[in-house]
Amino acid sequence: MKKETVLYGIIVILLITIAVGITYIVMDNKNNNNNDTKVKENNKNKVQEKNTLTEEEINKYLNYVPLNFNYNVYKEKQSNINNIPKQALISEALKNELSCWDNENCPFDMNLKIRLKYELSFNYEGEFIDRYYFPFDYIKNKVSENYNISIDNLEETKTKDDMYEFGLSFIFQSNYFLSLGGGIYTQEVSYIDSYEVNDELIIYEYHAYYYDKTLNDYYNNYEIELDDDPLTELKNNKDKFTKYKHTFKAKDNGYYYYSSEVVS
Repeated sequence: MKKETVLYGIIVILLITIAVGITYIVMDNKNNNNNDTKVKENNKNKVQEKNTLTEEEINKYLNYVPLNFNYNVYKEKQSNINNIPKQALISEALKNELSCWDNENCPFDMNLKIRLKYELSFNYEGEFIDRYYFPFDYIKNKVSENYNISIDNLEETKTKDDMYEFGLSFIFQSNYFLSLGGGIYTQEVSYIDSYEVNDELIIYEYHAYYYDKTLNDYYNNYEIELDDDPLTELKNNKDKFTKYKHTFKAKDNGYYYYSSEVVS
């Protein structure tokens, strides 16, 4: 009888131990499932947050689209950073940084006088440039940020064909980009039709330029007389103007320009 009692007690203890173990495993799995759910919900929230951009952010990325005298994306059926000349990408980066001079808040020494080494355009050898210049590393970082490419080992500008032009003309020498002056004679107008944000940023845009009271399409050469402000005219007549798809790829905490194509 004592043996049976002892054996019964051992069986009970074993059953209790197994039950506790099962309960712990079930509870642990339940907690893990809850944690997985939380992770998925958090990821979902992050995606939802990323799916919305401000108008300022959209315009910032559209400013990366190359539109200058070296290369104009809006005249081409399809373009990407593999076939757009570096010269054009550098020109666009320079153009986007001009405002720091106008606002007097450039993050580098703005009080230099840099002597020209070559005679180019309407400037002369030995002339000093003391405004609208940019250190090489500053523009190098902007080109990397905007286009995900390197411009290391860039050769100095020695001929007019090597200048960076978007109305203003720039040259590269003595480790600086230097403005030789110039002017911009057309005005751009952009109407954002829609955009998508996931792993890539896609912006659908109608784009035109206006000059001498006409609104003009770069790609199909369509033009109309301006009876209203340019943006309203473009919006009201968008079916006659070219629609572009711009693709930006994710990098760090933002996007870099990758390609453009005509979609209608």
